[in-house]
Parts: sequence; C-alpha cells; structure tokens
Amino acid sequence: MAANSIYKKAREETMAGQMKPPLEKHFQKQALQWLIQVKRCFVWRQNQGGMKTEKSFVRFTRGVTGISDIIGMTEDGRFLAVECKRIGKKATQQQQYFLDEVRARGGIAICADSIESLEGQFNEQDRD
Repeated sequence: MAANSIYKKAREETMAGQMKPPLEKHFQKQALQWLIQVKRCFVWRQNQGGMKTEKSFVRFTRGVTGISDIIGMTEDGRFLAVECKRIGKKATQQQQYFLDEVRARGGIAICADSIESLEGQFNEQDRD
C-alpha cells in the first residue's frame, strides 16, 4: 500500500474516532516527497521548536517566529511555505500570520493536514 493511501486510511479512521491521528512528522515527510517529486519544487524542512532535556525544555527557534515547517520555491521560482498539521489541527496565530505575510507578497502559503489538502491548495494558489 502506498504511503499516501496509508495516510488516507489513517485519516478516515481518525476522523471516525477509531485511532489516534498520525504524527505531524509523517505528513511532513510525505509533503516533502510530493512537492519534490510531483511539483518539482526546491524545498526543505525548516526545523523549529525545542527538545526536552532531563531538567528542562530547551527552545531552538531561530529566525522568524511562526515560520512554516516546509520552506522553498516552486519550479517557476515563487516562494513556498507549507505548515503541516496533524489531522484536524489548525495553525497557531503566529503560524497563520507568517502564512498571511507570504501570501500577501505573492508567495504560495499553505496549511494542510493531508496530501489532498496540500494538492488542492497548491493548485489553487499556483494559478494566481
């Protein structure tokens, strides 16, 4: 079974309350593959966040607050920002602000929780 169909089945089961949603990192990996292989984008994973140590939580956010999980350029050179979410989750206020700024400046800005959502939003904004 292809990775996309496994994720789709997990999404359906999650929405029906039958299982926990897949982790965001699994969707990020699929999104990167789709953007590179299908849309021929130049993209990378923008690491943000933090990690838990024995005694504390250490943040390693650098640069822009709310920056998207995936950053890059489309095949024709437009700036691209993709915020990946677990099924049913929404962007934070800071993440939405970043996406709005990218879109206002002519870039493609997407918040998605599935390949279908990513594809639909990408195709819609790529026509603009």
